Amino acid sequence: MKRGRKWLSLIPLLLATLALAAACGPSQAERHVNQGIEFHKQGRLDDALSEFDRAIELDPKLAKAYSSRGWVYAQRRELDKALADLNRAIELDPKLARAYGNRGWVYWQRGELDKALADLDRAIELDPLLAMARAVRALVYQEMAKAPATPAKP
Repeated sequence: MKRGRKWLSLIPLLLATLALAAACGPSQAERHVNQGIEFHKQGRLDDALSEFDRAIELDPKLAKAYSSRGWVYAQRRELDKALADLNRAIELDPKLARAYGNRGWVYWQRGELDKALADLDRAIELDPLLAMARAVRALVYQEMAKAPATPAKP
C-alpha cells in the first residue's frame, strides 16, 4: 500500500511538468500560423488563409496571425481586408514591425504615400534589418519624387 501512495504523491509533480512543457512549446494557434507561412512560401494562398483563419479562431489575440493573413489578402489585392487585419495586428501588438511593413505596402498600393512612409519608417525603427520595409520605402520615395508638387494656395 505504501508503494501506491508514493506514486500518488508524484502526480502533482508530473502534472506540473506536463504543464510547463506545454507552455514552452508553440501554441496550437502558433502552429497554424507557422503552417500558414509554409503554405504562403509555396504559393498556396488559399491554404495559408485557412491556416491563419484557424489560428485566429483559436487565439483571437495573436497579432502575428492577423499580420500574416493581412499580407496574404494584400497579395490577393484584397486591400480593404488586408488593411483591417493589419490594423488589428498593430492594435494587438504595437511593436510588430512586420505588420507596419505590410501595412505600409498596402498604403503604397492604395496611393496613400504619406501613410505608407510613416508605417515603413516605424517598421524600420522597430526592426532595422527588415529588408522588405526598406525596399518598399525606397519605392515610395521614388514615387514621391515623380509626383507633381501641389501648388500652394494663395
